[in-house]
Amino acid sequence: MWLAQYLVVKLNTSKLYLLRLGKAWWVQNICFILLALLTVGFPIGYFFNTLADTTSSSLTLNDTKGEYPLGTYLSILEDKNKNLTIEEIASDKFAAQFVVNKTSSLNFGYSKSAYWIKFSLNNKSNKEQNWLLEIDFPRLNQVDLYQANTIKNSSTTFTKKTIGSSTPFIKREFAHRSLVFPLVLLLEEEKVFYLRVESFSTISIPAMIWNPEAFQQKDQVKLLFLGTYYGILLVLVVYNIFLYFAIGDRVFLLYVIRAMVLGMLQCSFDGFAAQYLWPQSDFLTNHSIQFFGSLFGTSVALLAREYLYLKEKGPLWDKIAKCFAIVFAIFAIFAIFSYNRFVPPFVNILGLILAVVLIVPTIISLRKNDPSAKFFLVSILAGLTGGIITIMRNLDIIDNTFFAHYSLHFGSALQVIVLSLGLADRVRILQKDKEQAELTATLKEKDSEIFRLRNAELTEVNLKLKELDQIKANFTAMLVHDLKSPLAVVRAALELLADDKTINRDNQQMISASEHSVNKILSLVNEVLDLYRSESQVMELEPKSIDVEIFMRDFTSTARLSALANNITVDVQMTLPLPEIMGDISKLERVFSNLISNAIKFTTSGGKITIEVSSVAGTGVEVGLTFLRVSITDTGEGIVAEAIPYLFEPYRQAESRKKAAGVGLGLAIVKRIVASHGGNISVRSQLGVGSCFTVMLPAISASETVISPNKKMATFTKSGRLVPYIETESQKNEEVIFDNSFETTPPLSNMLSAKVTSVSDIPIILLVDDDNMNQLIVKRQLQQLGYKVDVAANGVAALRTLKNKAYSLILMDCNMPIMDGYEATMEIRRREAKERQKGTGFSRIPIIALTANSLDDSENCFEVGMDDFLEKPFQMSQIKNILEKWLIKS
Repeated sequence: MWLAQYLVVKLNTSKLYLLRLGKAWWVQNICFILLALLTVGFPIGYFFNTLADTTSSSLTLNDTKGEYPLGTYLSILEDKNKNLTIEEIASDKFAAQFVVNKTSSLNFGYSKSAYWIKFSLNNKSNKEQNWLLEIDFPRLNQVDLYQANTIKNSSTTFTKKTIGSSTPFIKREFAHRSLVFPLVLLLEEEKVFYLRVESFSTISIPAMIWNPEAFQQKDQVKLLFLGTYYGILLVLVVYNIFLYFAIGDRVFLLYVIRAMVLGMLQCSFDGFAAQYLWPQSDFLTNHSIQFFGSLFGTSVALLAREYLYLKEKGPLWDKIAKCFAIVFAIFAIFAIFSYNRFVPPFVNILGLILAVVLIVPTIISLRKNDPSAKFFLVSILAGLTGGIITIMRNLDIIDNTFFAHYSLHFGSALQVIVLSLGLADRVRILQKDKEQAELTATLKEKDSEIFRLRNAELTEVNLKLKELDQIKANFTAMLVHDLKSPLAVVRAALELLADDKTINRDNQQMISASEHSVNKILSLVNEVLDLYRSESQVMELEPKSIDVEIFMRDFTSTARLSALANNITVDVQMTLPLPEIMGDISKLERVFSNLISNAIKFTTSGGKITIEVSSVAGTGVEVGLTFLRVSITDTGEGIVAEAIPYLFEPYRQAESRKKAAGVGLGLAIVKRIVASHGGNISVRSQLGVGSCFTVMLPAISASETVISPNKKMATFTKSGRLVPYIETESQKNEEVIFDNSFETTPPLSNMLSAKVTSVSDIPIILLVDDDNMNQLIVKRQLQQLGYKVDVAANGVAALRTLKNKAYSLILMDCNMPIMDGYEATMEIRRREAKERQKGTGFSRIPIIALTANSLDDSENCFEVGMDDFLEKPFQMSQIKNILEKWLIKS
């Protein structure tokens, strides 16, 4: 019945201790079950054996063997109160209470009892022999060996030897990491020995009797194995330290800490710590096991958080692991100051729970294809396997072989190796990611370089296009100037000849034909000029309110006259009332003149042109708006469908049986003029039937006010122009041609003080122009109109002559060498302002600009102080009107 009593006492005692941990029933029961499994390990081994045998045979020692397991030769007696003495144990009263052990090793689990173990040895060797008793479980707190000695009066005394973790290592008789007692047996001597074992840790007693030589040989094998084990730990620690400093990933540091703590824990388990690190301190020997055991749990939990990326991939499991780490850290701190029997079992239980808990997030990570998870799972299983084999060995389920005895070493070594392989794989992945990132960065850099080069190419192309535009602008300006200037001479000469009454009729017809050709060339030049204006800048309009009915009647009357000469009928259909529009009358006249001209040009004799004018309401997004619609339909040959999309592009003409004159700019200019008015133009045509051009212009409501023209003023500033003019020595010799056919006039200063514009009835005009032909023709025109004319070749010559002579008016060419007309005008106006500051009377000299380049020249001229603008080539009537206008004012 002793087994039943033993179980009841052990389980009740364990449950009593559990009550101190907490009142939660599930905590008590779980811990109780786990403790019970460890506590009843020893009695379970006896459950299937006979209980009646209370005596054990003596172990016979001889020369044939060097090692003898003591397991089945041991008898056990539990001292629950730990108050029995050796004399009481050796007495007949307790001799019958010893129970024979039937297992190869003893394991009592975690117990607060002391255990007495009895065994006898019989030396059958041929000589007196020294033997060694080894208990290969260094963490037992206290093991007492009692050897019976019989004296002459038949009384028995006992020799006591004590070793264990509670005794400093230097006090051991036999210096070895394991618990070893030297034994001496005489020849044919049989002796009885008693062991008393007490410990806070698991009480396991793997006892062996050794021949000293066999023990030495076996110990060399164990040392080789243990040296390999600790060497693996050391190599992996050093290797991962280098990786940590090379990569900087904290997981390598945590791995190193875990491996070092594991090494220290195993050193404490194996007895190396007590032997080499603190041989004089039993305090460190006892506390180190609990401290490093708790610290190992903390390192495992922290490593799992980083190894499995729990913070990012499993926040809940990360918090659980963190809680375990904190609990283990608390136990480690507690172990430093207190050596308690409850710390080891609870650390073991928490470690088992932690291992089971970590399996769950590991499997989750494994299912998410996390490569680190498989290594971590193998390491957990390796550790659990080593622990299970150790428990099975302690319960005598398996034999105490070398592998079984060191299963924890094999398991932990496999753990650190597998974890290190996982970290190596992590390095490989990091290297792969780094290479991928570098490749991506390289590709991005190449893309950026390609983009930069492409952008540079585009920038260069844009600059070239701008340069080409500038070249085009310069070319257009040069073309207009270089064409108009000689044409102005030709046209003026032809006008002078036409007024000559001495020329016969035939020559007059030739002069008229020449004038017609010159006008035709000027029309083409103006078309090029207008197209450039519309392309290069916002078309400048002079918008006015237009009465459409009056405008269209005047326009259609002119169209009828032109069509009548070609035997073409013009039908005008106006649907009244017509809306009022805002527009530039001259430009709109050009639009409709061009469309009518084209209609007449491509309509055969006897054909018909229909002009429809009406008001239409806007639709869609233009609802509420009113538009003027003008449709011009002809019965000409029509336009091919392929040409219609390109009809309004410059330099394109639709194919026609009738060869059209011109360069194909008319419709392009028409479209731009209409677009600048906010309208649009469209065309419908059928080959052989005719064409219809429709112009849509927005109307204005009665509430709208006239908007001032939105002119884009050209900025005319040129380096040096605003600097007061100072005549240089080389400029004093510039030629001035005076008209000596009339009486000269007083200088400008006299005229200003007298407040008169001239000193004779004949006005004197200063013509400033660098072109000899222009000088000749314009001077002849002015003289024919009855004016005196002096000629200056450039602005410098004009300024010099103005110092000594007063003029009624100045005709100033804009583009001249040395000093152009703009600079000369500004200098004249500066001198006038200076005279005004002096308080002298003066009259402002009218300055009329002469230029063949009319691109924004009007604004430039007005900006520098010119009074009017005359564009080359001009007719006699034009120069006559403008001179009369300004001479009357002056």
